[in-house]
Amino acid sequence: MQRNTRQYLLVTNSFLLPSSIIRAMASDAIVVALDAAATKLANIGIKPDIIIGDFDSIGPAANIWGIRATKTPQHDLELHTKLFSTPYLGNFAIMLVPAQQQNFTDLHKALVFLTHHVHKYYDYPRPSVINIATTAAPRLDHALANILTLKQAYNADLAIYLHEEYQSLEYVEDKIININGLVGDYCGIFGLPAAQMTVINGGLAYANLAPYQLSLQQYSVANRLIRESATIAISGQALIAHPPQYQAQRQFFHKSRQEQLQEQLNDNNRLLHIAKAATCYPVINASQLDILCVSHSVTHLSSLNNSKVLLSIPLSQYQTFLNMLPAEERVL
Repeated sequence: MQRNTRQYLLVTNSFLLPSSIIRAMASDAIVVALDAAATKLANIGIKPDIIIGDFDSIGPAANIWGIRATKTPQHDLELHTKLFSTPYLGNFAIMLVPAQQQNFTDLHKALVFLTHHVHKYYDYPRPSVINIATTAAPRLDHALANILTLKQAYNADLAIYLHEEYQSLEYVEDKIININGLVGDYCGIFGLPAAQMTVINGGLAYANLAPYQLSLQQYSVANRLIRESATIAISGQALIAHPPQYQAQRQFFHKSRQEQLQEQLNDNNRLLHIAKAATCYPVINASQLDILCVSHSVTHLSSLNNSKVLLSIPLSQYQTFLNMLPAEERVL
């Protein structure tokens, strides 16, 4: 856990972004998983620090994470919205935050918790940046809800970005911002619902000469950087589509469509391989247990040198984990 950082990565329970992008975003952040995203992250070798959700989609893995059944809102957490029960520590020192209120999305509830409450528990810091990793597929209504959630969760004291495969979205109000990237990178600025945009340093290809009015009927789409940074004054409420903010995003963008699909297929195959065609080998190391997942074709522990540790489990939790595995996959 990296509590010396105030940067949080929030991973939604949708199709994961390519694992190369997720790993780049997680490398210097406190990782927060929404519900079953926790297990998806574990399957690509990333252990979440916090899990938030009603845990209805996490399935049998609830026992592995140490999730208790908490469907009734508790009143000892001082939230006027009663969105959560009291957080507690589960297995692997992960903070578990039971979310209530089905009238709100898990993303909305997670942003409320991170922006207003996370610092009250287990020495977690107040966030300065929240990066949301998500993808629009396969539901457009989810994608639109995520964008509107950026507006709902706006806080002038921190930056919240929603990252997809190629671009990153940010909602701002009455603010001077920088759009950074490479010359020729595409970007967009939209009124949500209305704003005035003034380009201060001439860094954009279009709408450079005078204040430009943004609304739901008029917007700046397919604009381009003509410098590596464009400084823009926003008066009003606007949604900014930034160029790739991570090198891994840029690398994925420049791959051919066939290479992109192959990378995503490899990620999916890895998840299926671990879930359906892998053996979990327990390896005792001091006071913890390392769980390594490898192909059924591996028959000797000496062949595990290149395997990846999926989870490190305290020995006291080993029997619980073992009981979760099908009998044929229990290798002692």
